[in-house]
Amino acid sequence: MAGSKNDEIWQVLVDSVDRLLTDEGRAVPAMSPQSRIDGDLEISSLSLVHLLLSLEDKMGQAFEFEKVALRDGEYRKDLTLGELRDFLVESDQQTGMFDPAQAH
Repeated sequence: MAGSKNDEIWQVLVDSVDRLLTDEGRAVPAMSPQSRIDGDLEISSLSLVHLLLSLEDKMGQAFEFEKVALRDGEYRKDLTLGELRDFLVESDQQTGMFDPAQAH
């Protein structure tokens, strides 16, 4: 089923954000695809780098995050979880390397 892998990628993303915020001693808000990484979740550019590295590790592949996370050499202030998820899904469709069983 096509949606199930997408759902798994969404769950890995949400779990990774949850872990990041928890490790920083912060409350974890409700998350949706519309949640802005900087604005709503208040994830700094340094923490975003840690998040992206964690996602690479969990998904077992390197990503060209600059395609989605940077604009004019600066981290985007308006990047949403949905955009990041869509980028991960698209990247995985090209490589087929993500194994949900290995992500947790």
